[in-house]
Amino acid sequence: MSEHTIDVNTRGLYRLTPLMLAAVRGQNDVFEHLHKEEADMTLTDGDGDHILSTACIGGNIDIVKYVVSKQPELINRNRNDGRTSLMWAAWHGRENIFGYLLRNGADHISMDNYGDNILHYASHGGHTGIVEKILAEAEIDIHSIDRWGRTALMEAADQGHKQVFDILVRKGSSISHEDKDGNNVLHVACGGGHVEMVEHILSRVKFDINCRGKDGATPLMIAARCGHRGVFDLLVGKGADTSLLDNMENNILHLASMEGHESM
Repeated sequence: MSEHTIDVNTRGLYRLTPLMLAAVRGQNDVFEHLHKEEADMTLTDGDGDHILSTACIGGNIDIVKYVVSKQPELINRNRNDGRTSLMWAAWHGRENIFGYLLRNGADHISMDNYGDNILHYASHGGHTGIVEKILAEAEIDIHSIDRWGRTALMEAADQGHKQVFDILVRKGSSISHEDKDGNNVLHVACGGGHVEMVEHILSRVKFDINCRGKDGATPLMIAARCGHRGVFDLLVGKGADTSLLDNMENNILHLASMEGHESM
């Protein structure tokens, strides 16, 4: 910087500026120095992320507070896919930042371009504290669905987050809900490949282990197609029918073969 040979707002990977990189890494001293050197706080990267959304990823509350004090209009500014800073904080488990943004006017009921809200994001990330805070303080319907008809409970099942799953069930989220493809939480969990999550669901709920989802696929077919051997073995051990066909007359061998899972 002292040589003045490089533009302080030079672009790098994903069109990130040095200031954005300092924010996303939570480097407060570097951030302050760059800003004193007139780094531009109004720029966005290739995805439309601005300095506040990158700071929420980094998790440094001091940077977040400074940005909000200088650019308060960024609190509810969306990036290209509709994601807000509050959603980033929920996904990354930045509980102190999440609470700070809520107290300072962050829109907590908005959705991104795919219909996901902050509860979907927090459940996807597996952050119990934020999930409980949302359910207690935000006006979010626990049964709200995204573009594909998925609930927050399905996000937790897909990612294998048992604690979040249990919180949502305890608060009344429907285990029997099906998305727009006809998949339920068992199908989703098998697609995610988390053995403990699948076992947890089967222990809690009386599911038909051969229930049909998208294209008539059973949970076992989904495990075969995705190459999740642990889930496959668990389902077989629980009595899943290995001889069934989907709506296109594919069996489990067809499905494993078409996706190239050699060991499966």
